[in-house]
Amino acid sequence: MFQFFYPFREVDENKGFQSLKFALKSYYQSPFLNILKVLGDLSNRRFAESLIVYQSLKFKADIRDPFENVVKKAVDCLCQNNGLLKALEEGEEYQLDKSVEKGLIDLIKIFKDDVIWTQNWRKNEAIMITGKILELVVEHGLKNAPSTTIITSVAPMFDDAVIIRLKLLNLRNHVLLELKNIHHYLETEFPLSKGVGRERISPLEELNLIGNHIRESPLQLQYRETISKIKILDEKACTREMEDQVQFVGKEIEKLRKLYSEPKPSALKNMCFGFNMK
Repeated sequence: MFQFFYPFREVDENKGFQSLKFALKSYYQSPFLNILKVLGDLSNRRFAESLIVYQSLKFKADIRDPFENVVKKAVDCLCQNNGLLKALEEGEEYQLDKSVEKGLIDLIKIFKDDVIWTQNWRKNEAIMITGKILELVVEHGLKNAPSTTIITSVAPMFDDAVIIRLKLLNLRNHVLLELKNIHHYLETEFPLSKGVGRERISPLEELNLIGNHIRESPLQLQYRETISKIKILDEKACTREMEDQVQFVGKEIEKLRKLYSEPKPSALKNMCFGFNMK
């Protein structure tokens, strides 16, 4: 029911489009997304991939952090001159630069390092960039073009540990983006009943609908389940971030519930008038 009412809950099948959606951050940037919907899948995917490369090249490593410096060097090897994208798109026809292969191997090793992962996976830009590049390889290489030279050479490294960590990063992005979008909607567009052509439900009914959703969100359930499968993580610490955001949205709901539960001035006037007539 929640998906029926709210457009920002839609999930597109195009993986490149999903990546681009996260890059553009929020549903209220929909004019950009609407333009891209008219493009073909290939153009859409290439634009998303180019945006990931652009974001990666902008990354500035903390010179005091050896791990971030390794990521920066690897990203530069992969993304400069579009080496990774050419390797993925042209397959066997592309003369693989060994520096591209080495850069990818270095990123995979960092992503699989338990100490680096547990300390950085929720807060470090280098891990986020690493995850996006590896996801690009999984989606465009492992699934769609497994015979590509670069994929053949590193495929054994994409084991269950890498795949579940990529899944966790994606779920975290989905969960936090959904909560951010809901909060933005509550602040700027609530209630649905003021929109032309919208399904008419009362503001209080709508608040109940949103409140039930953020307490029972399937995305949040998947996120918790995935965290529980990665034994090196502190489950309580990892879910606290999500729970804090749920509480943040919950406070906005309660504020609006109080506002829409109070009698309107016209109603109060009528009540007083009725009392005086007696």
